[in-house]
Amino acid sequence: MSALINLVGHRTSRRGCDLMLGFLKNIFNKPIEKLLQQKQACRWCNALSQISKLGLCKKCAAVVEIGIHESLRIINDSIQIIDTSKNPSTVLSRKNLIATHISKLKKYRLVGISVSIPQRALDIVTQQQKHENTEQTFKIDPRYIHEGNSIKRADGKPISDKEIPYVRRLSWKIEQEIERQHKAGLRDVLKDHEFSKDERTFFTSLVLSLKENELNPSLLRLTRLSSEAINVDYVSECYVGKIHLSPKSAPDRYAVIRNGAKRALRVLNTEAEAQSYMQQKGADRIELRPGCVGGIYMQYMKDLYTAKELRNPTLQECIDAIPKWIKYIKYCQQEPQSTVK
Repeated sequence: MSALINLVGHRTSRRGCDLMLGFLKNIFNKPIEKLLQQKQACRWCNALSQISKLGLCKKCAAVVEIGIHESLRIINDSIQIIDTSKNPSTVLSRKNLIATHISKLKKYRLVGISVSIPQRALDIVTQQQKHENTEQTFKIDPRYIHEGNSIKRADGKPISDKEIPYVRRLSWKIEQEIERQHKAGLRDVLKDHEFSKDERTFFTSLVLSLKENELNPSLLRLTRLSSEAINVDYVSECYVGKIHLSPKSAPDRYAVIRNGAKRALRVLNTEAEAQSYMQQKGADRIELRPGCVGGIYMQYMKDLYTAKELRNPTLQECIDAIPKWIKYIKYCQQEPQSTVK
């Protein structure tokens, strides 16, 4: 009866509702009160209606279910693109797209609609937010972009000779801030970098080995090279070594350089392109940068001046060689004058 009063209006008397209820029963010959009890408020539009499993009326269910399905499809497609793409701008745009659609799905959760969000997508958004918070501490001049170990102009133009002193000071400040973050435990190599399956397996083993030897994994600093190899440093201590777990070969590249400059104006894929660019920009010379011959390799240090390599090892052999890296880190910390045996 209370449901009928709410439906008709508060101004209708109880006697009037009894008369109306009897009238409706006579017309439809159905238990009206039972039907009203079966109807509930839609979680999306609050209309009193028969609801679906998601707690939605028929009209809202069609719209919301399509919206949820489409957001989940876009999220899953974006995850696949992030895992396979080597274009940084594509990866960044897909991360932002995932964040947008997770926000949409969370709005459904706020009204009680059950939505399952992939954990991988949540991890990507968390990692991106952490990366953005880290980058904000650099306070980079908006005219420049910091990518990996290099600084570029935001407008895409080459850095002029007059800008080089300022860019060097800016680079030094960024290096200092990165080192501070490593020492403060704000860096996590497993979350801050995109890895292939084998690379993630290797670096997960490396992190566990560091912890077992009472070394700090947050002090690991990785630098991805153009050959897909990864340089590994232990911050404020030493260069540890290099790992290349991709069997693909990388071609030779040609750097166009001005005399007296430490950085190349541009690195091109063919010598003809480099010659043309050198004449266009008035550069002085072309430097050959050999590519990777192909195959997996791992470099480790025997002492401060001697590097050794494992050529074409298996992934397990690389993992088994991690103690050589650990030993060298401890060597740099405790006995810089002796030779590792």
